[in-house]
Amino acid sequence: MKITGWLPVLALLVILAAKARAFDWTTWESPFEGATGSEMHFVEDGRLLLLYLEHGPSAPSRTLMLATYDRGSIISVPVDVVGPTDRSSDAHQFRLVGHGPDCWAVWRTEASDGSNSLRAARVAPGGSSFAIETVAGSDTGYDFDAYVAEDGFPRVFHTVLNASSASISRRRSDGNWETAPVLATPPNTYISDLALTGHGGTTLEAIACSVENLTASGTGSGYRSILDHYRAVEPSDWSTLSLTWGGQLWENETYPQNRSIATNLRTRWTPDGILAATYSRWLDGTAVLALLDSGYLERQKYYFGAAGTTAAGTNLACGDQGRIFVTYDTSGGPAYRIWQDGSFSATEVVEELTIQAFALETDVHGFPWIGGVQTSLVASPTLQFGTPELNTDVDGDGLIGFLEEAFHSNPLVYDPQNHPIIGTDEFGGQTYLTVAYLGDSGGTGENPYTTSQYIYAVEVSPDLDEWSSDPADVVHEDRFTISGRGTVNVVRSALPLGSLAGQYIRVRVVAR
Repeated sequence: MKITGWLPVLALLVILAAKARAFDWTTWESPFEGATGSEMHFVEDGRLLLLYLEHGPSAPSRTLMLATYDRGSIISVPVDVVGPTDRSSDAHQFRLVGHGPDCWAVWRTEASDGSNSLRAARVAPGGSSFAIETVAGSDTGYDFDAYVAEDGFPRVFHTVLNASSASISRRRSDGNWETAPVLATPPNTYISDLALTGHGGTTLEAIACSVENLTASGTGSGYRSILDHYRAVEPSDWSTLSLTWGGQLWENETYPQNRSIATNLRTRWTPDGILAATYSRWLDGTAVLALLDSGYLERQKYYFGAAGTTAAGTNLACGDQGRIFVTYDTSGGPAYRIWQDGSFSATEVVEELTIQAFALETDVHGFPWIGGVQTSLVASPTLQFGTPELNTDVDGDGLIGFLEEAFHSNPLVYDPQNHPIIGTDEFGGQTYLTVAYLGDSGGTGENPYTTSQYIYAVEVSPDLDEWSSDPADVVHEDRFTISGRGTVNVVRSALPLGSLAGQYIRVRVVAR
């Protein structure tokens, strides 16, 4: 499916027209019988990676798959064959995390005796063959989360000893893993969920949800569930790593049943120094965004999903300008909202998506992408992902995000000075309508100019009705490359000004 954007431009009048579509949707049908779960991550070269689990009624085992999307091209390759497990669709089954050019998949396997272990593989940079490693100290744990630090290697926060304690394991550059015990629960208490992120190179931020059996402890009746925040600075000797308690965060509830207060915990450190977390409350099913400032003093909690939301869809991603994107499931399909300056935008339901277990991530421009796999067990699953902002002028400078990407301007910054330049120039003693635009390098042809991602075509019209890019009507005058930015094309009308009653010029851009 293609998005077409127009930038109609002329000497005296500027008009805008764009094909209205909420998402630039990409779909791909898998040859496998079914799929569950999804994780997404953008590497710094702009490629979108999507991790999901393939399976089907006749499949003796499940295969963890990695799909790579690069501007219209999708390649899906197996990462590992995962043994049968009763909870293959659980959100904690696998993680896809990265920093810069590095991306790692971390997943749980279950042996026939019921024991668990965590595996990891670097999936970017890399090809279709992945070296699988076992995460140290993860032999019996179930819940986990992972984070890739600035050194390009993962840290994995995971439960051990039937969830009565937790450790953080680190992968070193020499290929070895090392682990440090960091949490031990009181008697009659277990850890039900974990989340991990980091910032500043060596600082870790962790959230743990624990459940205490008050009846067994003799301190009451029922079960108490608590969310706690911890932080740590990585030491040179990993065995000495320890977490410092940052306080109870947002939730402390007592239930008659053995339940965790929060499910599908996710946490991120925002660019402006806020620790953000999302989760779904078991008590009423509402989706929650919780924030903690950089001094760990001011705590805020926002409810963004109505009661009955699905925990599998609760997620967050951080963009520029202090924006936090959150998703959750509704009866009408996946929904997203944007938090900025202390409040949420209205709920937007993504009706085009038919998937149930979906992921959320922001690209290199800070745009949110939502995607995942259709969870069908009887038909070939479909990968679906796209961004709601390609057809939106987020920064208010007159160009939608799709055109800002094509013209190498910033879709989140008001920068009309970087847009195509419209004017007049003299050639052979006559004055012509001209346009100069910055686009991708490495393209072919003069007009249209075709690159791996876009087709740029300068068109002229006498009446804003009929448009032409024919060489008889449009002349390509010049092309040059600006190092580190892109290639500039200069194009003019074939007829001098005054030859017709009206003359108009525009750049038409089509995504390949």
